[in-house]
Amino acid sequence: MDRGRRARDFFLGQLMPLATGLVAGLLVYVYLPLAARGQPAVNWGDPQTWDRFVWVVTGQIYRPYVLGLPLAEMPGRMGAWAGLLGNQLGWWGLGLALFGAWGCWQTGRRWTLAVLSWALPAAAFAFLYATDDAHVMLLPLMVPMTIAWGMGVSQVFKIGSVEGLVRWLAPAIILLLPLLSLGMHWQAADLSGDREAEAYEARALEGVAPGALIMTQGDRATFWLWYGVYAERRRSDVAVVNAPLLSYRWYRDELRHRYPDLAIPEAAAGPTGLARATIEANIDRRPVYAADPPPEWREWFTLVADGESGLSTLR
Repeated sequence: MDRGRRARDFFLGQLMPLATGLVAGLLVYVYLPLAARGQPAVNWGDPQTWDRFVWVVTGQIYRPYVLGLPLAEMPGRMGAWAGLLGNQLGWWGLGLALFGAWGCWQTGRRWTLAVLSWALPAAAFAFLYATDDAHVMLLPLMVPMTIAWGMGVSQVFKIGSVEGLVRWLAPAIILLLPLLSLGMHWQAADLSGDREAEAYEARALEGVAPGALIMTQGDRATFWLWYGVYAERRRSDVAVVNAPLLSYRWYRDELRHRYPDLAIPEAAAGPTGLARATIEANIDRRPVYAADPPPEWREWFTLVADGESGLSTLR
């Protein structure tokens, strides 16, 4: 009887809240197929079918980067990330965080081990992720580091309660250092005057000929031009096509839906071949431009710099 009651209490008190939270967190994925049915401007993966839904939520396109950091690049990343953390918290802040983590270990080892059980694998995953922007994955780790920083401050205050001079100096220094860091990094963090993307997409879209096809390769040009066409609606007659994404069926289907008059070949030798086939299928029907052409495009076509748009025309 007691065993059954304990099992019920454990289920209701521990497992039930955990399962409820897990299901509630997963409900956000229900939005994906619902949103895809509305044919949004960038219908990533078009997750209306089960296989495409799984492709999106499992991040299949990014799997080659997982644990893909070459051994030769690890020392450089380690140094760069150490500098990044020192820049974010301040070297004094890192010291406080380590001091606070030690205090957490002394007073609550189970809680500390619970945090480390996910923080350390997350840090290893981010470190070994083979992209230039992998440092953004450190953002969740800043939460426990900030808590540790607060615990470090608390430990300093406890020391200050014993020694009179430190009692007054410690709060003053702890308050002064974040303000000093804020003053040092404010200008770098303030992007209110950054108009690079706006200037790029405005010049490019206003300078191309009517009905133009703009082929892009990298993320910056692609996202900037997508924003100009789809969000700001600068040029509804212009088609912006990302060449690497042509290797995915969902993207080719999306292009056919959005641009019925655009020729999108289905068969070619890989994403590079699809890009070439798409350009060749449209070059006599539309003005074709390249935003950031890879070297092989210069072997296939004649690229001429266009002064008005800042892009290159393909002939």
